[in-house]
Amino acid sequence: EVGGVTSASIEASTSGPEARQKQLHTRTSGRSGRNSAIRTGGRDDRGEARSRQRRSRPPQIFSSDFMSMHEKCRAAKYKVHRPDCNCSKIKSSRQSLGSGVRPEQGKVSAEMYESVADGNAKSECGKSSDGTSDVNSLDGLVILPDIRQIFALYLCSDTSKAKFSSDPKNAELKLKHEVYAHENETRSAVKGFLPKFKMSCAACLLDIEPNGFVCVSSSSRQTVEMARDIARGRAEERKAMGETLHADHAHHVCVLPRHLLWKLEASKTRSRQHEACLEISKEMQKQGLPVADNSNGLNHHDLGNHVRSLLHITQHDTDRDSAFWLILVYDDTSDRHKCCWSIDLPGGKRHLGESSFEGAMRETEEEISLLVDESWIAGEPRRRKKASESGNVYFMLRPPVDLMMNALESHPLWHQSGFCKEPESN
Repeated sequence: EVGGVTSASIEASTSGPEARQKQLHTRTSGRSGRNSAIRTGGRDDRGEARSRQRRSRPPQIFSSDFMSMHEKCRAAKYKVHRPDCNCSKIKSSRQSLGSGVRPEQGKVSAEMYESVADGNAKSECGKSSDGTSDVNSLDGLVILPDIRQIFALYLCSDTSKAKFSSDPKNAELKLKHEVYAHENETRSAVKGFLPKFKMSCAACLLDIEPNGFVCVSSSSRQTVEMARDIARGRAEERKAMGETLHADHAHHVCVLPRHLLWKLEASKTRSRQHEACLEISKEMQKQGLPVADNSNGLNHHDLGNHVRSLLHITQHDTDRDSAFWLILVYDDTSDRHKCCWSIDLPGGKRHLGESSFEGAMRETEEEISLLVDESWIAGEPRRRKKASESGNVYFMLRPPVDLMMNALESHPLWHQSGFCKEPESN
């Protein structure tokens, strides 16, 4: 007996059924815990190793057939970067190429990359025109798939930093030809489905030549209304000829006072928003838009990002309270939003080889069927001092009155009773 505890009581406490069950549970849980830790730890280690291997593997470089790269990547979107771009994905690709490529006497080994031009030969697709390697520096226009892990990229030859700086438009046109020259042939030759893709300019290219947007503006309401009527008439003419309008074509085009748009933008309370929407709805009703009476608050007007940006840019202009703007309107009515109208400006992303205004002209025709040219430009292009808006530029347009009158007088629809005119007030 030790401390009042007998050996019999110790034996009973360690040999009973409950004690044996507790010991068995302890041994089992410990063994399963160790096995689980081993399995989980091994799986995590293998996953990290595979991830490191993928990150360290240099991307395959394509330089003569973009569609072969697209067949490999099958990405929905691609971004074009300029030769001296320093974004994170370009830096990562340079680092991977620097660790994966072993230049030999200033040249890249021909065995490092597979040729994608003919599919069965080897080529030094990392070489520039003078035979030296430009793979590690990626000295040329680069197309990256808009995906998380970059395992392939396209490097356009003869578009080095020096050549791009001297003639950026020609460099972009060269790349555009390489991208789209054999698209139809490749799609017909590829077995199975090859998804469509969209090509856009990265922020580094937009710093040089941004996306363009236009605003037809004047203190004379009649001048802007003439532009509206020509846009409406040309859209009706195209539909009458059986032409299909662009998928992004606006449902309606109208003229709105800038101060009403600013009133909606500056509204901070629900009552102020309702008041602004009511006034905008009345303006739309006058111009023939199928807008219901907004007295019960059914109509909901959303200002697009671009019209909002231009409202802030022109906040201190002398004609801010007297200007009228030509606005495109989309009918976004759904079960969630009854009578929802999206209001914005024509314009959009420029294509490769386009200037900002060339892209804006094309987008304006696609979205509101209005043909504009450089004679419409009034003043210098406007840009907003905001990081998210650094890739956009806005052109203020003023219709040449003589040109507009000649076009309207010669338009057959203009002579019809009530065509594109506001109803007379009672």
